[in-house]
Amino acid sequence: MKKHIIAVAVAAAFAAPVAMADTTLYGLANMSLDYIGVESDAKNPSDSNFNVQSGSSRIGVKGSEKISSDLSAVYQAEFGVNMSEGSTALTSRNQYVGLSSKSVGTFIAGRHDTPLKSAVAKYDLFGDQVGDNGNVAGAKYGTSAGFNLRTPNTIAYITPNLAGFNATLAYVAEHDQVAVTDGYDNNSNDAFSVSAGYAFKELFNVTAAYELHNQKEAKLGRGKEDAWMLGAGVNVAGFKVNGLYQQMKSFDETNNKTNVFGLGAAYTFGKKHTVKGQWYQADSDSLADKRNMFALGYDFAMGKQTTLFAAYAYGDNGQATWKDGHNGATPIHGTQDSNAFSVGMKYKF
Repeated sequence: MKKHIIAVAVAAAFAAPVAMADTTLYGLANMSLDYIGVESDAKNPSDSNFNVQSGSSRIGVKGSEKISSDLSAVYQAEFGVNMSEGSTALTSRNQYVGLSSKSVGTFIAGRHDTPLKSAVAKYDLFGDQVGDNGNVAGAKYGTSAGFNLRTPNTIAYITPNLAGFNATLAYVAEHDQVAVTDGYDNNSNDAFSVSAGYAFKELFNVTAAYELHNQKEAKLGRGKEDAWMLGAGVNVAGFKVNGLYQQMKSFDETNNKTNVFGLGAAYTFGKKHTVKGQWYQADSDSLADKRNMFALGYDFAMGKQTTLFAAYAYGDNGQATWKDGHNGATPIHGTQDSNAFSVGMKYKF
């Protein structure tokens, strides 16, 4: 009975704003049946499992209020929904409030993907599927905090579109959420992130991004670290080709540098069918952590909001755990190579 009352209350909370002007209820239901096979290594036997997985399913509300002819108040409150596991708890995604001007740009404050994370995701052909480029690009290497961050305590500025040019700047007071019992730690884990890009219609785009983490976490062995990336894409006559390079560097005792290379291609035909593939490789100069991942897939657009998909991905050295943008456990335990097969459906609303 209590669960029913809670469900009704949540539904009412989301339904009420829909009737308001300039407010939108939106979301993504992304479910798949996955088979993950893991090869044996020196310490672990081979293993495999079937799972029904939720690929970053989400629900949210966003909207604006016009204040003047060139100024609006804007907000977004987005939550992750794990549609396959036992827990029904909502998780925090991009959530902010701000001001937006067509001539000046947009200022927001809250929780948001860093500009670097958004820049890397822009060139991902397998977002929220097995083979997501976040398993390699921007991932955690050694004691790094990683660069696929959706940070709390964030303020950001987004420029207006200037004849195809755009930029985003963000400052993060704390990129690791501090528990109330820990008190304040004088912004010892603050961060800066910036991206800039140019797009010529839908034919060509290029993006560069940089991010710096100031970290003072001796107990985790973390020091200052930074990363930068450069990506470019071409989209002509149904063919799409993406390329990405990223370098991540730690300024601690390891002084580790990780270089990431990525290539992807897709072809859409008959307006509904898309075949695609991408390859990503990471090489750390002072760590044994070297990653190689490739993915192949097919998407069928049943309608404007509904897509059926099938994907295969391979990852070596036990690193491609298929969790980036994809909920659920995998049977990887050590340095094992793995294969993932996935079929599913995405519905956007």
